Amino acid sequence: MVQRKRPRKRYHNYPFGVALAACIGAGLILGAFFDQISWGAFIGVVIGSSIELYLMMTRA
Repeated sequence: MVQRKRPRKRYHNYPFGVALAACIGAGLILGAFFDQISWGAFIGVVIGSSIELYLMMTRA
């Protein structure tokens, strides 16, 4: 009996918007601690985009 193995694409299924929204949310929470919401959102966008760029580089 032959078992067909399908490679799991765990990280490939995440859309760009979901990861970015999660990082923006984390940035907003971090920004709330620093009393600067816009600064936290900016940090979240930078971290999210850098993570997405890293994932796109590694999967290619």
